[in-house]
Amino acid sequence: PDVVLLATGRTQRFPAREIQVEMLRNNVGLEVMTLGAAARTFNVLASEERRVVAALIWEPQRGGR
Repeated sequence: PDVVLLATGRTQRFPAREIQVEMLRNNVGLEVMTLGAAARTFNVLASEERRVVAALIWEPQRGGR
């Protein structure tokens, strides 16, 4: 892929530095964002026919719902 969207749930959490460095070494962009932002961004990039992959971390709703 040209870019990997890493959705980290409701809050933005960056992966370990080693992962970020490895992505750079392989000329793959890494964008870290919330789940909602990643879904919107994925749709835009896919509609532009970009080579995009999304890795989504799903969190259950608070309160057991």
